[in-house]
Amino acid sequence: MRNNIKSNAGIILLIGIFVFIIINCSINKDNEAKEQSNVINHKDEGEIPDEQDHEGEADHVVLSKEAIKLAGITIEQVALEQIDKKELFPGEVCFNEEKHSRVIPRFPGIVKKIYKSEGDAVRKGEILAKIQSNESLTNYDIISDLSGIVTKRDIAQGEFAGEGRVIFEIADLSTLWVHLNVFPDSIRNFNKGMDVKLISINGERSATCKVISIIPVVDRNTRNMTVRALLKNGENIWLPGGFVKGEIRIISKVKVPVVYSESIQFLNDEPVLFVPEEENEFHIVHIVTGRKNGTFIEITHGLKPGDKYVRKGSFEIKARIITSTMDGHAGHGH
Repeated sequence: MRNNIKSNAGIILLIGIFVFIIINCSINKDNEAKEQSNVINHKDEGEIPDEQDHEGEADHVVLSKEAIKLAGITIEQVALEQIDKKELFPGEVCFNEEKHSRVIPRFPGIVKKIYKSEGDAVRKGEILAKIQSNESLTNYDIISDLSGIVTKRDIAQGEFAGEGRVIFEIADLSTLWVHLNVFPDSIRNFNKGMDVKLISINGERSATCKVISIIPVVDRNTRNMTVRALLKNGENIWLPGGFVKGEIRIISKVKVPVVYSESIQFLNDEPVLFVPEEENEFHIVHIVTGRKNGTFIEITHGLKPGDKYVRKGSFEIKARIITSTMDGHAGHGH
């Protein structure tokens, strides 16, 4: 009898354990189903984005034909061009010493009459002053030997003008010299007869002058060499003593892959181009740039000659990509 009771109790215990296991498994399955449902619902709401589903969507944008037209998007091909480099050198406007006269009395004497003052225009052969010679006690004329402007007068009436003293300076300002300070390493980029663009310090004026000499001496103080250029100054807008900048263009000997400067945009502080993949789809290409001028930029990595890229309208594409990424729907702006 006792054996039967023990046997029945064991059976009941086994049945209880079995039922417990079944109920527990059912509860776990229900919990897993609820968690899965929550994940799906969150995903639909955009709260837990699936990286795999969105991978690459921030790399491109799709635009309608109307959007492409409104953005003014144009396509170009990477070309081979020479990239001419520009360099700037400090300089100073000086008198053209070939048209700059320093007037010295032929004989020492007393200044009797003065006809011209600083700033006055004079003609070649015009009388500047009269001096009474100490030797002959006769008056003689001080004559200008060129036409120009009186830039300096160093005498007064009744004053003694000694021998060798400069009493007038006359300058023809229609042409001037420009002295550019050039490091010896850069002097090879200059040659006689080449053009130099002259720019005022404030950037408001510019002119073209021509190199007339390269002085083969290194200044002891500045350690620079001097390149002299001739500047035409018919309107007298450039003044001796003024500081300027001289710009030269260094011509490249080789052609390199280039794109138009306006086509390059920056994403996360990195230069990029946009490349058309299909009729209305544009992809980002990260690039490495090299030399540049005012029009083109060299592409050293990212695209090769002949590849297509967006020249105009690249800023609009960038804006679409940024706003699409912020909205959580990158690549699907229309």
